[in-house]
Amino acid sequence: MHIRPASLDDIPAIQALYAEAIAFQRAGGHPSWRELDPGVVEQDIAARSQHAVVLDGQVAGIFSFCPPSAMDREIWDGMAPESARYIHRIIVGRAWKGRQLFAPMLAWCEAEALRLGLGRLRLDTWAESAALIRHYAHFGFRWVGERTTSANDALPPPYRGLRLAIMEKPVGAGRLDRPTEVAMP
Repeated sequence: MHIRPASLDDIPAIQALYAEAIAFQRAGGHPSWRELDPGVVEQDIAARSQHAVVLDGQVAGIFSFCPPSAMDREIWDGMAPESARYIHRIIVGRAWKGRQLFAPMLAWCEAEALRLGLGRLRLDTWAESAALIRHYAHFGFRWVGERTTSANDALPPPYRGLRLAIMEKPVGAGRLDRPTEVAMP
C-alpha cells in the first residue's frame, strides 16, 4: 500500500468511490454526502491536497489533506483555523473495508502535519453520526463541538447548511497515543 497525490487520471476512480459511498450511506439510512462536486475534487488535485491510497495497484481510498478551506474557516472561527491541517472526504472502497486503511491514512497525515510544523489535525463529520464520531475518537480525535455551515456563496453548494461535529487531534508533543473516549453533550 502507498499514498500518493491524486491526479486528473484518478477522477473516474474518485467518482466511483463517491458513488459507492453515497449509495452505501443512503441504503443504511446514514447521513450522506449530497453529491460529488467535481470542482472541489479538481481544485484539491490542482493544489496537491487530494490523495489516493493505492492497494494492489488500485485506488482503494481517497482523502483530502489541506490547509483550511472557506468552510473550515467558518466552522473553526475563533479557534485559530490556520494552526491546523484538515482531513476531508475520507473514503475507503467497499472492497477494501476491514483492511484498516484509515490508520495508515492518519499516520501519513500526522507525519505531514509535523513536517509542516503544525501540532493538530482537524476533521468534521455529520453531527448525527454517533458511529463516525466514535470511530474518529478511537483514533485520538476529540469532539470539540457542533457547527452548522452557512448558506454563504463562498461554500460549494453541497457544503451549505450541514450540521457537523468538529473534531481535533494533537500530533507531536502532547499526542494521544491511545484510543480515547469521546465526550459529547
